[in-house]
Amino acid sequence: MKTKTKYILGTALTSILVFAFILSSTSSLKLRVSNIITASAKSSNESLNDIQQEKIAINHKITSSKKEKTKDSQKNMDELKNKLITYIGSDITNIGLTYIDLQSGNEVQINSTKDFLAASTVKVPMNMVLFDMVKDNKIGINDTLVYSEDSDYEEGTGELDSSQLQSPIPIKTLSDYSILYSDNIATNMLIRKIGVDNLKDNIETKLGHKINRSGNYTTAGDSATLLKLLYENSTNNPYYNNIINNMKHTIFHDRIDKNIPQQITAHKIGNYEDYANDIAIIYTDHPYILSIFTNNMTDANNKIAQISKIIYDYQIDSN
Repeated sequence: MKTKTKYILGTALTSILVFAFILSSTSSLKLRVSNIITASAKSSNESLNDIQQEKIAINHKITSSKKEKTKDSQKNMDELKNKLITYIGSDITNIGLTYIDLQSGNEVQINSTKDFLAASTVKVPMNMVLFDMVKDNKIGINDTLVYSEDSDYEEGTGELDSSQLQSPIPIKTLSDYSILYSDNIATNMLIRKIGVDNLKDNIETKLGHKINRSGNYTTAGDSATLLKLLYENSTNNPYYNNIINNMKHTIFHDRIDKNIPQQITAHKIGNYEDYANDIAIIYTDHPYILSIFTNNMTDANNKIAQISKIIYDYQIDSN
């Protein structure tokens, strides 16, 4: 009986010890698992923190790089502007100039809000308004106009001869002549069709502000803005390319494109009394816009040409 009792007690004690061992092992395992989880979480948090720190560092580098580029870009613009001002010299009050890099958006402006007589440079926005009306079916591209000597005749540049003026002339032909040859009669016929007030209303809409309506006035800044709209063609007007193509093939080459490649220069000159102007989109690898207006400037055409060359050389060397 004693032996049996000892056996039972021994078995019970063994079971208790085994259970205690299992419990101890389980607790130890739980503790180890808990430690592993805690360590893993800590490691994960540290990794996330590291990633966040790396992101912050990268963003800081990007921001710093952008600031440096902006700083360098502004420095370059200041240097270019100073170079132009030095070249222009005492004629500085007789000129309005705007340069826009169409990729970077960098600009140089000299008297860009000063009014000048637009002369024949107005023929570019006139054609933009004309072809907006064609696109909107307000004017037919195949429509023709009849010449009226009382309202359309004007001396100066042009290619329309007396035989052509005897018959109706297609809108497209008049548009081409107004840019290619700066034809004044063709321009007057088109403006008569568009309407003077309607033309100015549409130019104001494009610019987003009022213009000087007391005469054929513009500014270097406004002309550059209009060229930018022509270049971007956000309305996808299929006729805008025709304007640009004609500007590239104009017969006049004594100003902006005199000392730079003519085949990449879409431009329109303008002359009136002491005013000599030229506005252009120059299609280098980094296209840019240049509008120059002058009044009472000695040797204006050659000075415009030299200013154009200075900017062209900068554009090529800096990109």
